[in-house]
Amino acid sequence: YPLDKVIPNLVSKIPGRGPKVDGTFQEYKSAAGADEVEIEYCQVDFEIFKKGSSDLKEMKDKPVKFKANLGSKTMSWLLEQAPRENYTCYMILAPGKSEPTRDSIYAYFSNGSEALKAYERLFKKAKDYNSKGGVVFKGRVSYLGKDSYSYPAGIIIDHVER
Repeated sequence: YPLDKVIPNLVSKIPGRGPKVDGTFQEYKSAAGADEVEIEYCQVDFEIFKKGSSDLKEMKDKPVKFKANLGSKTMSWLLEQAPRENYTCYMILAPGKSEPTRDSIYAYFSNGSEALKAYERLFKKAKDYNSKGGVVFKGRVSYLGKDSYSYPAGIIIDHVER
């Protein structure tokens, strides 16, 4: 529809009332970096995830930073906050370990995230990185509630680096 034909029928005949056809509109813009929250990760040793660790059960969604070896993709979705349709799961191994091993935890990466892209890039050279002590992971840890596992922990990974 031509606007010059439609708009006069929508505009009030009372001066100062109704929509402004040629007016300016107020703009809203968020402050730079307002959506970025600085997370402080607690440095932990991989052994904190071991079965029987008194700290593990109290660590729900705590941000942690640790070093571990790279492991292969798995089909385990044991964290309800990491549903299968939104996350990819990998096993990450205790430093110095190689597959197959039970000395591992489940690492969940949000699909399409920078952390997943970084992990997949690093995994191409997993043998090299694992022989040098692994890589650094940052994420939020949770107890899986499966005491039959050697390391009953699951982690939603935020960041991976060499």
